[in-house]
Amino acid sequence: MEKTLFGTMSDGREVYAYTFGNETLCATVLSFGGSVAKLLYRGVDVVGGFDTVEGYRVGCYQGAIVGRYTNRIRNGKYVLDGVEYQLSVNEPGRGNHAQGGFSGFDQKLWDAEPFSEDGCEGLVLRYTSPDGEEGYPGTACMQVRYEIRGSALLIRYGATCDRDTLFDMTNHSYFNMNGYAGGPIYDQTLQVYADFFGAVDKNLISDTWEPVDGTPFDLRTPKTLHSVLASGHEQLTFPGGLDHSFLLNGREQRDFDGRMLSKAAVFSGTAGTLTAYTDQPCTLFYAGNFMQGQPPYKGGVERKRHHALCIETEAFPDAPNRGKGILRAGERYDTMTVFSFSDAADMTEKTEA
Repeated sequence: MEKTLFGTMSDGREVYAYTFGNETLCATVLSFGGSVAKLLYRGVDVVGGFDTVEGYRVGCYQGAIVGRYTNRIRNGKYVLDGVEYQLSVNEPGRGNHAQGGFSGFDQKLWDAEPFSEDGCEGLVLRYTSPDGEEGYPGTACMQVRYEIRGSALLIRYGATCDRDTLFDMTNHSYFNMNGYAGGPIYDQTLQVYADFFGAVDKNLISDTWEPVDGTPFDLRTPKTLHSVLASGHEQLTFPGGLDHSFLLNGREQRDFDGRMLSKAAVFSGTAGTLTAYTDQPCTLFYAGNFMQGQPPYKGGVERKRHHALCIETEAFPDAPNRGKGILRAGERYDTMTVFSFSDAADMTEKTEA
């Protein structure tokens, strides 16, 4: 484990970078936002990121832990046990609360503790969210554990709260399987293990599950991102591309530490193949529809539209207004996601479970 000073925040607090892993897969995680700043598979960095702390303050959640609630909540409002709560509305044009608000978990300085177990390295991050932060009730204590095991990155999310609250964390890494400097992802292939996708309205809120049959969202067999994004389907036109949740069918599963995870997606390019597993019911795919501009990526690499794919394992979209996504006082939030890597020419996974 290597610990280095990455930079400082505006108030002078120091941000550290922790690098760990092995010759096959190596991660660098920041204490700011818990952001995965680098992820090298066989020497190729496959995640977007920045050279400075300021980049992560303005750079669209790159690599960060997102919460207290990921995805969007319509009007920032929800009712819990007969009480209406108003969260911050940080998408004013759409009227939504998104990704935890103006200063969500991606903007927090987390306490970091390296560990080594059974020959594997990792990092435990902790943060306490006070009652009322961004409008959420209750004091929530979080722990996120990153671990490199073989050719897989395991992410375990845990939390408790002293009041009933909303809770749904995810990681917001942007992947480019040609390497983060590889330009747009049009030639890369995506397979999604889902029979239904969440159709979105003009505010990008999903109210209904629609069958993928006969649509560009039928990714049950691998398709290039170009064939999806250039399809002209209305659901891909007004959001500028993919920004949709898929309801996982759970038909293919794998055991990780005694926990059965569903195969969510397979994303492949010249640098290798990423296979995502989760115990969450949904995965949202965002194709970087509006991520062009400043600041540039690491090393001055220009950020372009559709430059990377964000794979967000999560609960149901707008779940609080569907009676879901609630963490009760005294209960424990406990979910797991695995990003497993293999060679592009060999689709057989090589991860040690």
